[in-house]
Formats: sequence, C-alpha cells, structure tokens
Amino acid sequence: KLGSIPKRHKALERYASNIYFTALGTEFGQKEKLTSRIKSILNAYPSEKEMLKELLQNADDAKATEICFVFDPRHHPGDRIFDEKWAPLQGPALCVYNNQPFTDDDVRGIQNLGKGTKEGNPGKTGQYGIGFNSVYHITDCPSFISSNDIICIFDPHARYAPGATSISPGRMFRALDADFRTQFSDVLGLYLGKHFNLSSATMFRFPLRNSDMAKTSEISSVPCSDRMVQNLLDKLRTDGAELLMFLNHMEKISICEIEKSTGALKVLYSVRGKITDGDRLKRKQFHSSVIDSITRKKQLKDIPVQQITYTMDIEDTEGNLTTWLICNRSGFSNMDRVMKSV
Repeated sequence: KLGSIPKRHKALERYASNIYFTALGTEFGQKEKLTSRIKSILNAYPSEKEMLKELLQNADDAKATEICFVFDPRHHPGDRIFDEKWAPLQGPALCVYNNQPFTDDDVRGIQNLGKGTKEGNPGKTGQYGIGFNSVYHITDCPSFISSNDIICIFDPHARYAPGATSISPGRMFRALDADFRTQFSDVLGLYLGKHFNLSSATMFRFPLRNSDMAKTSEISSVPCSDRMVQNLLDKLRTDGAELLMFLNHMEKISICEIEKSTGALKVLYSVRGKITDGDRLKRKQFHSSVIDSITRKKQLKDIPVQQITYTMDIEDTEGNLTTWLICNRSGFSNMDRVMKSV
C-alpha cells in the first residue's frame, strides 16, 4: 500500500543503530550538501591513484599486519537484498580486507568528514580521516563489515541504503543474527566471507560507479571501469615492496581477483616484509616514544635524540628478494643550527 513500510524494512529496524531526538522549534542553520562537500574533497585528492595508498595507510594506523585488495567482477544475486534500490550495488566492486576490526572510536571517526579518528592521535597518519573519502573516485556508496557483526553503509545521495536520508545519509546494522543472515544473505555475500575470516577483521566494499550511476551522481560523472581498477592494482603492485618499508605495522600486501565464472579467489601478487621479533619490539618502542613527544606537545629542544636501525627482508611471489637496512631517527643533536633555520 502507498505509504506502508515494507516488511524487509520492518525487519531491519531491530539491527539499526539510530538515536532519535525530539526537536524544539523549526530546523534552521547553514548547511552544505554532503555530495558537494565530498566533491570538494575529491578535488583536494585529484588522483584516484593515491586512493589505495590511503587505504593501506589507514589499515597500518589501525595496526593491521595484513591487507588484501580484491577485485570482484561478478554481478551477485539480488533475491535476498534490502530492497530494489540496493540492486545496483550488487555489481562489480573493489573489496579491501585488513586483519583488524573497527573500534567504536573508528566507527564514530569515519563518519566525520573533516577529522576522522586521527584527530588527537598523532600516531595515526590517516586512519579513517578525510583521506578515506578518496574512495568516492570510484564509488557512490562505500560500505564495510567489521568483526562479522556490524555493517556500515555510506550513502551520500540517500539513494541506496534502506532508511538513509539527507540528515542521516547512511545506515548501520549491529548484532547480525541468524535471521538477518538468512533474510539478507545476498547482501552479506558481497563481503567475501567465504574467502576471508571476518570475525576479527574488516572488509570494505566499493561497488564501482557504473555508467547509469554516473549519469545521476552528484559526486562524479565519471564511471569506473574494470580496467580502471586493474590499473590501480597494477600501480600498487609496482610500489608495494617499497611501501612496506615506510609502514609501522603492515607486513603483507596482497592483490587478488575473484574468478568471474567459478567464484574462486586467485592471488595475483603478494609481498611480505620480514623482521625479527626483537626488531619489531624495538620499532614499537621507538614509535611509542615519538607519539609521546607529540602528544605532550614538547618543544623541539625537548624531544630526545634517538635512533634505531633494523633489517627487513622483502620477498614477493615473483621471486624477488631484497634486504633493506632501515633507519628511524627523531630529535636533533645540534639544536642551535636547527633554531637558526626554523
């Protein structure tokens, strides 16, 4: 009936995480349309080539040791989904797995366009901060599942997620029980739980903006092709070994693809960085000291001089093996010269 609430939406209410407030007076105030704000962010991050590095840095800041970029070219079944508005998102996507679950702070932070989790935490270069929004170069509706128990959907257009509005442009579902997993099994299948253990991990999914979506998108009129995603992954493949040297926790980067006909997971490339347990502890203590200095807002002259060196063996699936001597240093031994140059 006209105006009635679909049964599936009624079922979803049990898993929704919304707080309703009784407003006094009439809504008023300066506003910026969310899609316009995101479009401005993309102008600040003009190259989609940096998008995967942002996601890699985010995972490293979350203390993940493993990340996997997966291109899924399939069109998934659409029988057990939220409703017909969700159907366009069942197509090809880039999925990104890392072996750390979201914290409550992360869930709050990733909803904040301008700040994110990294604000107030100098140990985080970009964890779910403004740079995360570079994913809108390829998608209009990013989402993720964490700990296999919470799904968060970003829907700036309020067009795809059930219950999304311009005031609340997305949806979060918690405590996913057997009923949810049965009724919306074709949604859960998007997050590749058959190939990855999601119980203590996070899987992002970025459904590619197809030509139909691009025609009506207020974020970008540029569709994202399979070839564009493959080019992004090829670039990461070239840089992966070098990137490992500049990360604090990450030890393995993989690039995979789902076979379109069989649904099998195929590893296209993988690179691993190996350090000893002793060097891992030394690196952790060094970074803790640096974070402490920044957190305490120490003056340059008060930051202790410290330096560590360690070796890292980097080996990939193409048979390349290199050994690197890595040096981390903080503080200044000759403050007089530094002060004159600042």
